[in-house]
Amino acid sequence: MLVKYATLQQWFLPGLLLLLLTACSTAVDEEKRLHQAMEQLVLALEQRDQTAVIKKLASDVRAQRGMRLAGLNRLMQLYFRQNTSIRIFVSGVHIKMMSRSADVSAKVLLTGSGGFLPERGRRYEVQMRWQKQNSEWKLARVKWKARA
Repeated sequence: MLVKYATLQQWFLPGLLLLLLTACSTAVDEEKRLHQAMEQLVLALEQRDQTAVIKKLASDVRAQRGMRLAGLNRLMQLYFRQNTSIRIFVSGVHIKMMSRSADVSAKVLLTGSGGFLPERGRRYEVQMRWQKQNSEWKLARVKWKARA
């Protein structure tokens, strides 16, 4: 009986550690994929690529005051018309990962201009909920508040 216990003990702890490391690795991979999705969204906005932006949004996306996809689309078109150059600086990112979604908060500086130098800019506190849809992260909820 001592031999069976030793064999179980030999394999149980390493097997458990391997399982935990695999789970942690998957969580880290998902957070990395989420960061990539956020970076792709920022890049699409800076390049004023409306199609690429919409691909990063969930079909049932919602923003403040009940704004849906059509409203976000109009807001984006207006901002793109006003600014031939857009820059977005993101800092202070905090992520709370869940099984198929993630809550993200960040500080964002948004600048825009008609030329080379920024003519206008504003800082925001942004709250987002990203959802995993068909192995891709999509922005499902977004709220922003202008900061002084």
